[in-house]
Amino acid sequence: MGSVLEVSEDDARKLADMGALRDQTAKVEPVDTTGDDDGSQVAPDPVEEVAVGKKFPELPKKTQGVNVWKEYARLNEIDIRGLSEKPEIMGQVMKVVNA
Repeated sequence: MGSVLEVSEDDARKLADMGALRDQTAKVEPVDTTGDDDGSQVAPDPVEEVAVGKKFPELPKKTQGVNVWKEYARLNEIDIRGLSEKPEIMGQVMKVVNA
């Protein structure tokens, strides 16, 4: 999570002013992504569907790249914030379009 870069003092101040730096002395708690103690999976935050009841153009082909799917979502105002993997984006787009 994150990268370590060497930058000049001036650039470091600018990055700190923008809030782009993490305090290296702060303790980071690990995040359990496997689920709760009872073995159940943690559900992701629901993505708000903005374009309900809207007519959509034909979906991109499933073999097309993730950027094509992202552009389709952007042009049709489909919210895919927080999604980064192609299957997640495709699933959300198809869910909204087929709703």
